[in-house]
Amino acid sequence: MRIAIIDMGGTTTQLALWNPKAQIVERSSFPTKAESITVKQWREKIFAHLGNWEFSTISIAVPSAVVNGTISPPNLKHKSWKDCELASEIKKLEENKPILITNDGDCGGLWAHYDYFRDEAKEFSSIYRAAGTGLGGTIVHSGKILAGHNGITSEPGHQQIPYNDLLRKYLGDYAYCISHWEGRKVEEVACLAGLKLALKTLISVAVEHPFQSEFRGTSIDNAAFQIRGLANKNNQEAKSLIAFQLKVLGRELANSSMHLPPNTFILGGGLFDERETSKEFVSWAVGVLRDQYKIDCKPEAVDIPIVVTKAGDDAQLLGAAQMAMNFLN
Repeated sequence: MRIAIIDMGGTTTQLALWNPKAQIVERSSFPTKAESITVKQWREKIFAHLGNWEFSTISIAVPSAVVNGTISPPNLKHKSWKDCELASEIKKLEENKPILITNDGDCGGLWAHYDYFRDEAKEFSSIYRAAGTGLGGTIVHSGKILAGHNGITSEPGHQQIPYNDLLRKYLGDYAYCISHWEGRKVEEVACLAGLKLALKTLISVAVEHPFQSEFRGTSIDNAAFQIRGLANKNNQEAKSLIAFQLKVLGRELANSSMHLPPNTFILGGGLFDERETSKEFVSWAVGVLRDQYKIDCKPEAVDIPIVVTKAGDDAQLLGAAQMAMNFLN
């Protein structure tokens, strides 16, 4: 039994082939080009990359809620993605194979949960957050993804929480530039999308901010990708901006713990992937997040462990495989 697993990321779509020994044996990827790619173009790229792979099932992690089989990924801008029946689109080319469509945060969280708790996965609960292009996540309870009305699962990045106090503390004299952020969704502030918004404002509005010379002639997209690297090299302006984002995420976890305190919080995504920065950077990032969580959470939840998934940015891809295995078994 081989499974074609796909992670439809906001920046890159990853594909892999999962074999019966629970191993990835082939990999491929292509830029998602979220601003312009159509459903048809994405579908054709998928099958061009799958090539001659042999598989019995397709499992796709998508950056969207899945409601009655339809998706509307907010970071894919072409109108063809609104209320897209993705399984039907894939069946135009692979009509006889099972196709699973799952929210990417659910996939990543399920994999991270089983990878962390192993044989005891069905006895514990976890809250997972993946900080990448946006903020994905899920709640796993007794080894299963917690779902509600119409099968909808959690969308933590769509929450709105107060953070102007954090802006003032971590951006200091430049906080005024982005004080209008109050009321934005968490994922528009605390992830790669937030870095782009912040840089666009700091570079164009702030008076003599160091980023203006650091990124002169550099596109906002490329500058945002470089921020973590600068923070990893101990650039103080970059670390302050990342610290602000981490504090927002810590506050979001504290809010989530008010609803259902988990046995463990698990972090994933590019922000917490040692392969993209360093072990020291990730340790610092988790510490900053944990400090804010402890300030904002209720006292009885202060000792909940906060750990990082070893899968890094692959968690969503591996979770698509886990979803398929659960379905087939």
